[in-house]
Amino acid sequence: MTFDDYDQSLTVHVARARGLHPMDLNGLADPFVKLRLHPDPTEE
Repeated sequence: MTFDDYDQSLTVHVARARGLHPMDLNGLADPFVKLRLHPDPTEE
């Protein structure tokens, strides 16, 4: 995961996904990722 200060963009690379069920009529999975970021309570 990297954050680009200039573009103000966060890039996340998903390395692996397993057990994806086919969701399209062509029998392929159409996966997406939900990502939540929480502040670390131990850092100030």
